[in-house]
Amino acid sequence: MRVVIIGAGKVGYNIAEILSLENHDIIVIEKDEERYKIVQENLDVKVINGSGSSTAVLLEAEIFETDLLVSVTQSDELNMIACMLAKQYGVPKTISRVRNPEYAEGNKLTNSLTLGIDLIINPEKVTALEIMQLIEVPEAIDVEYFAEGKLQFLELVIDKKSPVVGKALKNIDFVYRCVIIGISRKGKMIIPRGNDKILEKDIIFVLAKTKDMIHIEKAIGKKRSKIKSVMILGGSRIAYYLAKSLEKKK
Repeated sequence: MRVVIIGAGKVGYNIAEILSLENHDIIVIEKDEERYKIVQENLDVKVINGSGSSTAVLLEAEIFETDLLVSVTQSDELNMIACMLAKQYGVPKTISRVRNPEYAEGNKLTNSLTLGIDLIINPEKVTALEIMQLIEVPEAIDVEYFAEGKLQFLELVIDKKSPVVGKALKNIDFVYRCVIIGISRKGKMIIPRGNDKILEKDIIFVLAKTKDMIHIEKAIGKKRSKIKSVMILGGSRIAYYLAKSLEKKK
């Protein structure tokens, strides 16, 4: 795959490094002279010193032969313009980092499809979402959602008093259907079968319907506690997105 990456900060550099190791054809565009030299000296990729919003620079990168454009500079506006130009040159897929809430939350003017952006990356919003999920299920180590929120994935620690300690999976009545995807025990990962037992201090990975998960937690001795108040220190973008998510849950 031929990939053009605009911006060689930490994100852009790491993307270029990973994709180049997978033998993709990588072109990095970086305006800053110092970052340009770092990429040139350390990565086996083609590097162009210039702005990703310049048509001349994009043509030098042979944008018309590109399969994917990823724009992750510090400027939302530059990232969006780069994606718009890429689409005009026929690039099939574009990814843009957009951090400003005015752009990221979307409206008719800044609709991602209108701008030619196939995927918007918003690190602050993703971080706020992760925090929000842990607030909603504080007893879990990790929380993930799939199928538009219909499926929930939890990472849970088994306590000493759990009613499932010492029991084989096939003998546990979870009441509702679920899948124990894995068991982490003393640093080792187990792909469990029916005869495998759950032990104290095990970390289990559970997948079930979101509406059923609270009942499955009860079956393994977990009581879902509700966090009634949250204090957010600082007025960063992460704080903004988190506060907005909490407000919606009132």
